[in-house]
Amino acid sequence: MNVTLNRPVFKATVTAVPSKSEAHRAMICAALGKSEVFIPCPITNNDIEATARCLNALGANISYIDGGYTVRPVTTPNSHASCDCGESGTTLRFMIPIFAALGCEAEIKMHGRLPQRPLSPLDEMLSERGVSVKINGDVLTVNGKLPANVDWSIAGNVSSQFISGMLFALSVVGGTLTVTGKTESKPYIDMTEKTMRLCGARLCAADSVYTVSPSLPYDAPNPLIVGGDWSGAAFPLCIGAVGEHPVTVKGIDTASAQGDKEIVNVLKRMGAKITVDGDSVTAYPSRLCGITVDCGDIPDLLPVLAVTAMKAEGKTEFINAARLRLKESDRLTAVANLINALGGSVSEHTDGLTVFYGEPTGGNAESENDHRIAMSAAVAAFFANGEVGISNAQCASKSYPTFWEEFEAMK
Repeated sequence: MNVTLNRPVFKATVTAVPSKSEAHRAMICAALGKSEVFIPCPITNNDIEATARCLNALGANISYIDGGYTVRPVTTPNSHASCDCGESGTTLRFMIPIFAALGCEAEIKMHGRLPQRPLSPLDEMLSERGVSVKINGDVLTVNGKLPANVDWSIAGNVSSQFISGMLFALSVVGGTLTVTGKTESKPYIDMTEKTMRLCGARLCAADSVYTVSPSLPYDAPNPLIVGGDWSGAAFPLCIGAVGEHPVTVKGIDTASAQGDKEIVNVLKRMGAKITVDGDSVTAYPSRLCGITVDCGDIPDLLPVLAVTAMKAEGKTEFINAARLRLKESDRLTAVANLINALGGSVSEHTDGLTVFYGEPTGGNAESENDHRIAMSAAVAAFFANGEVGISNAQCASKSYPTFWEEFEAMK
């Protein structure tokens, strides 16, 4: 679907969608547990569904009913699994080592840019210990079984998802994982560790070394709660800061392990008025100024913040964001193209962007089938001087299926 917006009206109060990052982790722990667990999830999305499909292929029985997932855990892992992980990089990178730890040969169908997204150094590390990970077109195959109680080492600057996937796997077979160099997106690893501990995993983290004891079956609480999504909440909060009326997001926890709760601090640094009242956060129309944003731990926030920065006086620098070139789109180029298409001013760098203050004229924006690009383009419509057209806007359903329903004029 294509969407055209011209100074639209956004709902004054919205409820955060469930965090897909937390949902992936909760569902895996429940599927590897000892008893049935219910995960409340009133709004699901394509990526969460991908993880459910892959876990069902492994031998779980996961169904969506009455506003959440009922997870009946794996009793005996299937020896062979065939599943479709859609475009979910998280699902793929978590499930590869989990399949290997349980000795399940797997064929995983991939879509979009996922076959081109990197698996190195995870695949080399696994192959050195007898696990084959191969891609043939849009199908990835996993063969072999992880050895028990050995030491592993992986670089921390490529994807935190590799590390999280290995932590889940080591809770099956035991062992240690040493993360070398700078660790990017550390809050996501912390989230994995927190969820595993909540569900009874035995692991110790010290100086980038994770020691994990065999912990299956997990003993997940029932119900297993998933928090509101800070990544999704960033869009309405930015709309509140650049638009004409305040926007409140309910159902988000400022003590969450999600790294993208940093959106509150970044917007405040830019001059936005933000208030917090329990599980509600409100952003008010504000005069913004340019700052420097280190995206090392918050890469998913760059697209929406870069669009917001068009209304920030001076210039805004986004640094340490090279990994965004390996997402659903090359997000650095995609965001630069978006800003240029809307009449803004931006300079693209190898690992970031510089966005300059201006008055965007509006125009037609290509979403590049990337949910965060489509929703970021919508934010620009609240202050652009003309219409903003967005192609393939339905891709927002990957993480925020109700996003377009939050616009008053689109009911």
